[in-house]
Amino acid sequence: MQLNIDEKQNSKENTTPVISVIKKNARSSDATDIALMVATSSQQEINIWDKDKIITSLVKEVGADLELAGKIADSVEERLINASIGTVTTSIIREFVDLELLQRGLGTMHEKHSHLGLPMYDVEQIIGTANKENSNTTHNPESINLTLAESILKDFALRRVFSEEVSQAHLQGDIHLHDLGFIVRPYTYMGDSVIVTKRDGEGKALRSIKRLYEDLPFEVVCERGVWAKKPLAPIYVLDRDNNWTRIRQLTKKTRDSKKMMFVRTADGKQQVVTCDHPMITGRGIIQCQELKVGDQLKTESGIAARPSFTRGIKFINLVEQFTQAAVPNTRYSVWLQDQMTLATVQRQALSGNANLHDYGGAYISPTKESSDFQPVTMELTTELGWLLGFYIAKGQHNEHSLIFNCDDLSREHLARVCKTIGVEAKENKQTKRVTIKDVVLRDLFINVWQAGESSQNKRLPAQIVNYHTGFVTAVLAGIIDGGAILDGEDIAIRSASAELINELNYLLEWIGFSPSAHTPGGFRSVDEIDGETVIVNHPIWGVSFKKRAGIELPSFKYKKAPMPVDSKNVNPGEVAVTHIETAQIPDNFIYDITTESHTFLCNGIYSHNCGGHSLEYLKKYGLKLPNITSTSRPAKHPEVLIGHMVKMASSLQSNYAGAIGWEAVNMFFAPYLVGLPYERLRQLAQMLIYEFNQLAGARGSQVVFTDFNLYYNIPSHFVDTPAVGPGGEYTGFNYSHYEKESQDFLKALFEVYMEGDAMGKTFVFPKPLLHLNDDFFKTEGWEEMLDLACEVAAKQGITYFLFDRGDEVRIAQCCRLKLKLGEQDLVETKTPEKMRFTSLQNVTVNLPRLAYKAMGNDDVLFAELDKAMEKIALAHLQKKDFIQHLMELGTKGPLSLFMAGADGEPYLRMDRLTYIAGLLGLNELVQAHKGEQLHESEAALKFGLRVVSRMNIKCKELSKRYGIHLVIEESPAESAGYRLAKLDMKYFPKQTTQVVKGSISADEYYYTNSIHLAPDAPVDYIERVEKQGLFHPLMEAGAFVHVWLGESEPSPESIKSFVIKTYEKTQAEQVAFSPEFTVCDDCLQTSRGLHENCPKCDSDNIYGITRVVGYFSKIQTWNKGKIGELKQRVRVNVDDEPTEENVATQAFAG
Repeated sequence: MQLNIDEKQNSKENTTPVISVIKKNARSSDATDIALMVATSSQQEINIWDKDKIITSLVKEVGADLELAGKIADSVEERLINASIGTVTTSIIREFVDLELLQRGLGTMHEKHSHLGLPMYDVEQIIGTANKENSNTTHNPESINLTLAESILKDFALRRVFSEEVSQAHLQGDIHLHDLGFIVRPYTYMGDSVIVTKRDGEGKALRSIKRLYEDLPFEVVCERGVWAKKPLAPIYVLDRDNNWTRIRQLTKKTRDSKKMMFVRTADGKQQVVTCDHPMITGRGIIQCQELKVGDQLKTESGIAARPSFTRGIKFINLVEQFTQAAVPNTRYSVWLQDQMTLATVQRQALSGNANLHDYGGAYISPTKESSDFQPVTMELTTELGWLLGFYIAKGQHNEHSLIFNCDDLSREHLARVCKTIGVEAKENKQTKRVTIKDVVLRDLFINVWQAGESSQNKRLPAQIVNYHTGFVTAVLAGIIDGGAILDGEDIAIRSASAELINELNYLLEWIGFSPSAHTPGGFRSVDEIDGETVIVNHPIWGVSFKKRAGIELPSFKYKKAPMPVDSKNVNPGEVAVTHIETAQIPDNFIYDITTESHTFLCNGIYSHNCGGHSLEYLKKYGLKLPNITSTSRPAKHPEVLIGHMVKMASSLQSNYAGAIGWEAVNMFFAPYLVGLPYERLRQLAQMLIYEFNQLAGARGSQVVFTDFNLYYNIPSHFVDTPAVGPGGEYTGFNYSHYEKESQDFLKALFEVYMEGDAMGKTFVFPKPLLHLNDDFFKTEGWEEMLDLACEVAAKQGITYFLFDRGDEVRIAQCCRLKLKLGEQDLVETKTPEKMRFTSLQNVTVNLPRLAYKAMGNDDVLFAELDKAMEKIALAHLQKKDFIQHLMELGTKGPLSLFMAGADGEPYLRMDRLTYIAGLLGLNELVQAHKGEQLHESEAALKFGLRVVSRMNIKCKELSKRYGIHLVIEESPAESAGYRLAKLDMKYFPKQTTQVVKGSISADEYYYTNSIHLAPDAPVDYIERVEKQGLFHPLMEAGAFVHVWLGESEPSPESIKSFVIKTYEKTQAEQVAFSPEFTVCDDCLQTSRGLHENCPKCDSDNIYGITRVVGYFSKIQTWNKGKIGELKQRVRVNVDDEPTEENVATQAFAG
């Protein structure tokens, strides 16, 4: 936008500026228009200056009130006039507004309003010079786009996602927020299903999902046939183990004839859900249509919500109740000293001139029938409770009355109740109907307690859980007398309202009975459709219970019921499914709740609402992605499966900030390989590795960062897992049946890794992670497999050896990240298509800075460490909320890939995330605080262990406090080691200079990675592995030991011996051997070691390759800190004693 300012004389002879506004024609609310710069043919249009647009912008963007926005707009207009500038850009206009906000001390508003962007000079630098933050990215047009986009997203994250405390900690270098530029990455019930809810400062409520949805305002249309509502204030729903979880969203969907299933458990609970609803069973989460009689479901009595009826509410204020229920306020008069309408009372309360409590001693009456007085303070008597229950069972109503159909016995009891309450009951002798004409009672029952209008929508008051014992048991008594049948020892209540029956299940259990849900029966008939028994018309729902000694109810039917001779009840817990059938219900809509935990109790049953990755997901469901226009069925041939896998990885990399790890690749491929000749396996292995290694379509045109978890023996957690084969069909065998094919494919993969690419160069990706455990060393042929893996490690350096000791099961991804499988994860190994693991964020603490602040005081040091860990947890929670917000946008949002997966669950499961706390520079912390580096004394090493132990304990404390899984990881810190050292050189130059590693004069300095010994520490590789391995049990998310080989190529036998000893005699979790290579682009040959010229043809058209952190990359793409580290690495030859003589690397460090 530009402004042309001309002065014109108006009719009052005042000089008034006329400003022509030249602006780009793009709507700020439309991302597509912003990206495409949709405009007129000149991409500009001329408008007349209108300062009201500034006012509108301030109100919309920062929440300013109209008066403040008007004053700011006036000031900006005055500044523009006084500036006497011929043309002004939109950026300057925004800066004028920002200046006004700052001068008025409105920092928060300024933060929301300020512009995100880059100076022209910075953009030119990004275009002209390579960004070396990540060495897996080359300098090209796509990487320029990535850098520009990341710059804005980093700024956005620090301003809007993270709090000022966390953002400042990152900017100043106390912590490091990894992957800031990737900040946006990381099923249904019948509506009558009942949940227990509560709000802050209010009592609990018993209500159906449908009723809760209807009670909330502001419905949003998500897509055709899907609507959503979000609570404006926190609402919590009862969850497993009697905890509460916050409701994030309620969703309503058209049913579209989806089949519904009725499920009953041995303890009498029931649910009706869609056939594809995920059920949490003893054999994992399965679709309801796969549920079998005998499967175990977890049920609970809801003890946390069990009301304290003895201390319940005994009186209610009708003025308050009618106001909250929005009863028409012109319908009533309130009598205190004078008569006034209920509307007048409410207006006085809203204006602050009165309180609704002030009218507790008043009377209320219908405006048109002033003779019908009721006290505003109404007692919840036993008689009133029975009448409410009787209405729920038998009653109807019109505008002024309650109407009942009664037999002789209930009519007599009703007459006595009405007489006690003080209302008149009139009987029609012909129809046998009894009418109670009382508008107050009618509005109380229908509008306040919402007891329902027809037989299909009768329900208990949501507030009943807060009322006293006598009233609650009387409500139950009225329901029994009005609608129960005595069937032997059973008292059976039947109703056309599923919601009522579900509520009664809770209420009966809370009072002390053991209810049992009925199978729904047809109102008129039961029919056979498609070979299945289905309910037609409106189903009749039911619940039965037996009389119990010590429990009295004011019900004439309950008194007649016999006391059971022997009552055996099944207690809630892990209980069996006893009945499953298709239920044909008339509901047009189905509902779902999204909670923070993704679980909750529904009808008393533990329910589910609706990255490491499993190849099984693709095998079973095929390929269907939101960014791909076609859908593929499950692969029938291994080549097609490879294609699906590569495309899935590419899509995942576009949505995740870190690596894409694949579990048990060789094992999951095995059913596709039966009967194939070995040469065909070699060809498939070559295809798989090349396809992944040459997939440069990830962000910034990077090669997709992928890891393959590989096993020689079938892991114990997969031995009994049913195998999925071609076409997504189960083969009838478990994976243990395919061990031979799995081993052959593993061998073929390592033979391809051995050869390298066409130039003999090592493959960077996918990284082969070979798991070794006790069973590995007991499996026939293990020595030959280990020989091959060690030969690849010696020649190419690409083998990663992962040690799975004891009973622990871990899945690895990224440079060193290993995620331990929990109990639920191990259950899912029986259905591995459900296995996917994600860490939300890595936040690293700058350990050396803690030592600088502590100045030798241990207490101060650990206090600062605790503060840093608190900031790490806070950052994770804020990132979690942001990702959750994006997830709630559904399939229209940027994370549509993470929404409902083909297995009925979101692909990204927010309740199963891992939160990473990284650490950097432990060596420099110990050096600054104790005067010695980790390798220099036992005391220094022990103090380092003490620091990491403190972090581990703090992680557990924070995990428990916030309900997250926070664990320590050895951060790769490819850029953080350089960045944090640079910041400390700025803020703590004296202390930093004394401990920082590398060359300060060459600007190639850094902090030692994580818990590692210094790269230049004069220790042999055995001591390095032993000492660093002491920390690994504390690093629950993974750790890594490098053995820098340089140009040496040790024998496979030496590496094999070292690997076995490391497994048996140390605590190291993972080890890799890192050679260095020179690659010549002229003769297309790869040579061992780093050289100034090609050893083969003497060309200088070369580049060097070695591991930067946990992966190989070109040295020219490294940042200055990693170059400094490369120069100081101590190379070793595993065949010989370690040498401190460095290989010449100067040619590759410039």
